[in-house]
Amino acid sequence: MSNLLLMQFKDVVQAMNDANASVGNKTENYNANEVSNILNNPKLKKLCEILVEHFKREQSCGKSTRAIVFSQWRKSVEEIVSVLKTQKYLKPRKFVGQGKAGNNSKAHPDSKSSLIEVGMKQSEQEEAIQLFSEGHFNVLVCTS
Repeated sequence: MSNLLLMQFKDVVQAMNDANASVGNKTENYNANEVSNILNNPKLKKLCEILVEHFKREQSCGKSTRAIVFSQWRKSVEEIVSVLKTQKYLKPRKFVGQGKAGNNSKAHPDSKSSLIEVGMKQSEQEEAIQLFSEGHFNVLVCTS
């Protein structure tokens, strides 16, 4: 890897860890291999491409728009939000159900975390919806 590419890659790793912390997951950080796997995921690349194109087009027309992305796994929601936060036109926010530790909440089967990923409280959900509808965030990434 060239120094510039390596520097940018380190910046992406840091941005993903910062995004992970900002959405409330302070116990887990991404390492370089995980980030590489995420960034090489063709679905995430295409998602970024589609969303950036959509928001660029709407901004150039002077329009305000929003998007909702659905994912099956909570861990995937975290990863999607982290990747989208690295894009210029996107302001993503996670939105997951009210799972509780010890129940059958949907944690990604490949998750390295021994704890079941806990969902958002109802007050957090209401805040996310309110901020999304007010335009503070333009992409809501949800569990399906």
